Amino acid sequence: MGLIKLALTASALYYAGVQGYVIYHLRTAAFRVVRPGLGSHVTETEKKRTVQSRQPLVWAVLSLYQGKPSSDHLGFYAPGATFTDPFARLLGRREIATAYCLLPKALAKAETLGYTVEHAEDWMAISLVQRYTVRFVPISFELPSVIHLTLTEKKGKGRETILTHSEFWYGKAFVDESNMRTLGVGKMAEKIRRFQGWLVTRYELNPPR
Repeated sequence: MGLIKLALTASALYYAGVQGYVIYHLRTAAFRVVRPGLGSHVTETEKKRTVQSRQPLVWAVLSLYQGKPSSDHLGFYAPGATFTDPFARLLGRREIATAYCLLPKALAKAETLGYTVEHAEDWMAISLVQRYTVRFVPISFELPSVIHLTLTEKKGKGRETILTHSEFWYGKAFVDESNMRTLGVGKMAEKIRRFQGWLVTRYELNPPR
């Protein structure tokens, strides 16, 4: 029993240490997010067409961040889409839908204070500032982030859908094996993100239509 208790204590301390480093990284790391851009070979007419065709997708993502999940909004995610932020990784539209449905249960209010959108041929970035008010607790905070969305190819009259959704809080890269190898912290941060994403989406929630 003594060894089990020691192992559990060590695991808990290591988990807390990894999470603490992620928070430290968010506070101190340099802004490293790549900005998209349509190439010089793309005409102004094509650029305007791209911006206009993606506007419904942008509004859908903003509505989800404002705690207004719906089947129509979530339909912009491909069935096998992924979502990643500094503390969670979600696999598939079911987990993503559940996470968005949990948002209004945890927050009394979610407001978009400002945003800008930049486009590339097969991906886009939304620079976003949100203000969140926690439910049942008189706490509000602002969170700036840069969202990278990689998109499926538009076919015929169909629409582009989201393949990967990566939200970089404060424009900071995720802690992973590429930027933190000491004591396996980067690799463990990746595993913890996936575990936490899996944990919070075990109880399936469906959005209104």
